[in-house]
Amino acid sequence: MVAPSSGRPKLFIAVELPVDLRRKLGGLVDRFRGTRGVRWVVPENYHLTLRFLGPTATADIPRLAEVLAALASRSAASVAEVTGFGSFPGGERTARVLLARVQETGGSLTAWAAGIERVIPGVAGPFTPHVTLGRCDPARTAPEGWTATRVRGGTFAVTGWTLYRSRIGGGPATYEALEVFPFRA
Repeated sequence: MVAPSSGRPKLFIAVELPVDLRRKLGGLVDRFRGTRGVRWVVPENYHLTLRFLGPTATADIPRLAEVLAALASRSAASVAEVTGFGSFPGGERTARVLLARVQETGGSLTAWAAGIERVIPGVAGPFTPHVTLGRCDPARTAPEGWTATRVRGGTFAVTGWTLYRSRIGGGPATYEALEVFPFRA
């Protein structure tokens, strides 16, 4: 595990997307990048968040890693598919988040998110598998053609999850992988 820095780093648990899928999504997003009022996520930051932890005491990170390792060791690999674009909340007229929808196989993503929530309680809303591609502030209508965008070849294997530290400020956010937790073989 990477030694955490002092303080209360912002952490989240996510499924990393394959590089080719991040590139494919970035290419589809490119035609919308001129849209005003949207802060676009850079493709290297695309991921599927299972649980946002927020500011976390550095001293708690080793125990958190133990819990995540134990959960991952009891989980089996699965397959998911990015199918098309959508938005939160309330559909395309009041978009705050522009996203890629993810179809899960057998409810595994939802089960993992619920399992993480049981052992790392906090305030979490309902889990909807997605990849955040852009954020709108204030809420706005999704760009024309956004929700009609389909992703072909968006299937990917989910073989584990990663604990990330988020660094915000001075440009696009950066995400540092603190530890990867592979599922059982």
